[in-house]
Amino acid sequence: MLITVSVEEGKASMAQYLKGRSHEMDRPARMKVVESYFADPSKLQEFASTYQPHQWASAVRMLYDTVQIAAPQQR
Repeated sequence: MLITVSVEEGKASMAQYLKGRSHEMDRPARMKVVESYFADPSKLQEFASTYQPHQWASAVRMLYDTVQIAAPQQR
């Protein structure tokens, strides 16, 4: 039961962090990268085994902040 609460709190903290970044213009592109990262079962497993639920928001912040978005091409 304690593990379930911890996981739910971890998920909530990640969601809260990402919601706080919703005003950024490059958020859709960054979220696409984050979502594709978590869509890979091996990366999801690595994330879950590396970080404790209370660390998830900080880990997602690192992932989100390191996403490199290419500048739009000038015509």
